[in-house]
Amino acid sequence: MEEAKAYNALANIYMRTDLDKARAYQMTGIALSKSIGSEVYLSSGYIQLVSILHNMGKTDSAAIYLSYLKNLALRPGVDIRVKGNFYASAGLFYKKTGELKKAIPMFKQAIATSILVKNNTNTAGQYINLGNTYNLLGEYKNALINHLKALKIFEEEDNKKGQSFCYQNISNSFIELKRYQEALEYAGKSIVIKNELNDARGIVTAEIGLGQIYLGLKKHTTALEHFNTAAEMAKNLKLVSELAKINFNTAKVYLEKKDTSTAVNYFKESKAMALKVGDSATATTVEVELLALQNKKIISVTEENTMINSIGKLQESGQLPKEISGYQNIAEFYASSGQFEKALEYTKKYYQYSDSLKNNELQTQIKKIVEQFNLDKKEKEIAILKKDQQLKKVEIEKQKVFQTAAMILLAMVVVIGLLIINRYKTVNKSKRLLEMEKMRNGIARDLHDDIGSTLTSINILSKVLLQQTMQDDSTRSTLQKIKDHSSNIMESMSDIVWAINPHNDTVEKVIYKMKEFASEVLEPLNIKFTFLEQGGFSNVKLTLNKRKDLYLIFKEAVNNAAKYSNCKNIRIVLNHDGEQILLQVKDDGHGFDQNLVKKGNGVRNIYERAKNMVATLQFDSSAETGTDILLTVPVT
Repeated sequence: MEEAKAYNALANIYMRTDLDKARAYQMTGIALSKSIGSEVYLSSGYIQLVSILHNMGKTDSAAIYLSYLKNLALRPGVDIRVKGNFYASAGLFYKKTGELKKAIPMFKQAIATSILVKNNTNTAGQYINLGNTYNLLGEYKNALINHLKALKIFEEEDNKKGQSFCYQNISNSFIELKRYQEALEYAGKSIVIKNELNDARGIVTAEIGLGQIYLGLKKHTTALEHFNTAAEMAKNLKLVSELAKINFNTAKVYLEKKDTSTAVNYFKESKAMALKVGDSATATTVEVELLALQNKKIISVTEENTMINSIGKLQESGQLPKEISGYQNIAEFYASSGQFEKALEYTKKYYQYSDSLKNNELQTQIKKIVEQFNLDKKEKEIAILKKDQQLKKVEIEKQKVFQTAAMILLAMVVVIGLLIINRYKTVNKSKRLLEMEKMRNGIARDLHDDIGSTLTSINILSKVLLQQTMQDDSTRSTLQKIKDHSSNIMESMSDIVWAINPHNDTVEKVIYKMKEFASEVLEPLNIKFTFLEQGGFSNVKLTLNKRKDLYLIFKEAVNNAAKYSNCKNIRIVLNHDGEQILLQVKDDGHGFDQNLVKKGNGVRNIYERAKNMVATLQFDSSAETGTDILLTVPVT
């Protein structure tokens, strides 16, 4: 089946370039279609073969295959597409043989069938055939309506070849209406597409149309150029029916150039070719032209009857434009022989029918039809443009959404990246803190276990030696110093171990240590003390150095008051107001001279530690009020 379809397609391609090859391929396609029993492909083969044979001038053979197609289409239960093929083929056959009134209903049936099977391209093609037939009948309004219907479909299908056919046919209608500039516009559109598609047969038709336009514009040289080009191509393609039209139009050019002998030769060639393809209407029209050119003073009854019968044949076939041309020729025929009454009679008929064919009302209707088509086309283009704009707007919105999403995604990536980096830093910091805690634990443990035990041993040994009485005074003094120094070092190291130990990192632990120290120092000396806490300290964070310095400043202040102030009471206040910690140590002793005391290590150490903490330190000491130390530590 696919092979038969391929041969049909090849035949269709060569129909417009090489009729011999087209016939050969089509015969093979028909044989294959018969062998596989495909009625649809067989009918398609018949319709193309009928057209090929007709164009080759083999009218009788074309009629035989048309009858085969008819018998196939009339079978009971046959595919509707087969019937459609028959209607289309019969319409073309009748049109080409001049039986226009028979062609019209066939094309209408073909259109209805194509619409039923939803074959848009074929529907448009049948609209073209119907429009061309109406054009030959002189029904230019109906011709234009059908050509515009076909053009609309071909534009929707984006079928360039179909569009070129429509432009050419619309041009032909305007030629008949003698609106040559409009005809030239559409002919130009048609031939551009045909050249792009390399449609040889279509170019022949376009060249004929251009020749007719320039003939109407009285540009005879240009008209002959186009007719000669068309004739040369038609001979190569063996398009006999087209050569009949070309020779007829060429003869008309030479008539206007007053070259009657050349015109007669072309008319005779046109008649012979028209008879070969069965185009009786063209043959009859040529016959009338030739009789009119005899310019005899006396005419025979036979010649007169031939002229009248020719007009009758044209009238019978319905080819009104050629009938009107016949009236003009027969009027000239009678005028040349001196039969002026008969000449006047046919002249009146010529103007009567010519006016009815091309009257102002028809011209206005044609103009409105074209304007309405162009308006609909523009409205459709505007609708498409609006749709495109809406699509572009939607696309822009999509792009905006995409850009926004991309920006959000990018922001999320950045945030996630920052979170990852921050987490990495936090994890690293936690690891470092953990490592520091482990290290601090290790140092504290080593100091306590190793150095602490060693100092304790030294202190104990010095005490044991002091209890023995055999030493002299110098040795006892030395041992006492060893005992005192080792005790001091043990005390200091105990503070350092306490500060280093991570378990004591909170301010609450510092406060507990302060209370413990105050109790251990002051209670044995019968010094009463109060320890007031103001504000919360659970969320206060101090660095290791600040915690150590805060405790040591407190320790130094309490220790000095206990040893040197001879006080009875000490008031200790620790206050947190959210931004800073205030430590106050106030006693009721006899005070001291700050200028003298500053030279000592204790007070100097207090000042140094306050400086390291970026804290402020205030001393207020007198014999009457005792000593008041106020330390302000910023919390950040």
